Amino acid sequence: MIHSPLITLLIGILLFLIFVGRHYIKDFIHAPKGSFDGISDREMIDKAVGVLNERFGKPFRSYVFPADIADILKREPDSEYALNIFLQSVAAHCGYDRKSLMLRLYGEEKGMPPGRIQKLGSSYLMELHMDYEENTACVLSVVVHEFCHFFLSESGIELVNTLENEVLTDTAAVYFGFYEIMREGYKPNLRSVSDGKNQWHRVGYLNVDNIDYVHRTVL
Repeated sequence: MIHSPLITLLIGILLFLIFVGRHYIKDFIHAPKGSFDGISDREMIDKAVGVLNERFGKPFRSYVFPADIADILKREPDSEYALNIFLQSVAAHCGYDRKSLMLRLYGEEKGMPPGRIQKLGSSYLMELHMDYEENTACVLSVVVHEFCHFFLSESGIELVNTLENEVLTDTAAVYFGFYEIMREGYKPNLRSVSDGKNQWHRVGYLNVDNIDYVHRTVL
């Protein structure tokens, strides 16, 4: 026979799920169409892998995220210094000297992409327009994506179709060894908004399933 304290506990858990968990379910149901799907054209992904194999021969080794950078970002998620060191580490992993590429942090701005690169004379500026406190993994994945745009261009690779080029860039991020960072950063996550509610949010062109597909393909 179940004792009454246990029944009370079970009822409490059930009420919690009904009155609190339903908000998360509601957020999931009302997530913008396509928020979780991303681009699922695997023929386009396979084409990107072929382009990368033709240029680089084989996938790069897996990137190891430096512990000292992780420690700084844990204390200061908006540390421009730490993210510049991360960018330097990413470039070095790909065998590129990134002296001509600098990173600056800006706040989120409506209509602005989370990341972009601009040419300034003989140098380049990578800009981030994000909420750095919300999800560090997401920020790291955007840095990698933008660097891969730059690195591919510097390597003479750029597909004409914009969508194909974005798929190429996400595919390249995994090909270059950043699978774990991209997979974690591209996961959908709940974000708090001004009215106190939560909204689902994700970045990236490929979703997690297709990041995994690229990883399996290039192993």
